[in-house]
Amino acid sequence: PTREMAVVARRLAKGELGETLRIRSDDEIGQLAEAFNAGSDYQRRMANVANKLAQGDVSVDADPISEKDVLGTAFQRMVANLRRKAMAADALSRGDISATRVVELRPESDADVFGL
Repeated sequence: PTREMAVVARRLAKGELGETLRIRSDDEIGQLAEAFNAGSDYQRRMANVANKLAQGDVSVDADPISEKDVLGTAFQRMVANLRRKAMAADALSRGDISATRVVELRPESDADVFGL
């Protein structure tokens, strides 16, 4: 079982997210495989969110799985930021310049080239 875990771990480290460990036992190896699979599932969910955002779909939800979830929190902020900017861009494309006052637009950082 540990050899299979090492193979899958190396693939995961290369960004290959398609594999799941098929180790079923109640011992420590089984618990480790279960935790490993949970981490892999999480990475697949976050990759799905990233792919949808890359396709321009800002309706996707990126909910952190805990209050210490750094990646999920960053994705949640990114989605909210992109939604605000998409709403403003839509309004501006229709000639509604007041939309920038209605939609809360603010730079997210000094590096934010889209902040209005």
